[in-house]
Amino acid sequence: MKTALAALSFVLYLSSAGFAAVKPGENILLNGRFEADQQDIPPFWSPNNTELFRWNPASGPDGSPSVSILESGNGDKSEFSLRQAGHKLAPGGTYRMSADVRTKGFPAGGVTCMVRDQSWGRQGPRIVLPPDTKGRWQRVEATRVLDSAP
Repeated sequence: MKTALAALSFVLYLSSAGFAAVKPGENILLNGRFEADQQDIPPFWSPNNTELFRWNPASGPDGSPSVSILESGNGDKSEFSLRQAGHKLAPGGTYRMSADVRTKGFPAGGVTCMVRDQSWGRQGPRIVLPPDTKGRWQRVEATRVLDSAP
């Protein structure tokens, strides 16, 4: 298997005016840094395919934890999801998602990270990942104000 996406580290929070750094308690994701101790999958995260998922304790930016998403190797356009259940997005709320990514071999505009609430009724920020960051970590982010109706 080849590595298609080297790593991700997510932050999703209900933001306030000014988009300052995330303050304690603002990040609505649990374990957004993918920290784990003696586990193959970071707590609070669920991949839909464990064969395409790898947790790395220190391969992220500045030695932080990260996850790798691997291509299937059989040419299928498989869909991979790494989920955290139980979140309900508030209508009218402003959400910002950011991630540090390092990618290789993705089709341009073909891979996205998105936020949906538990019922899949409301969609928050959506990020299109770059196809190849040439071995460098790149910060990507998106902000979205949710409509009042799903």
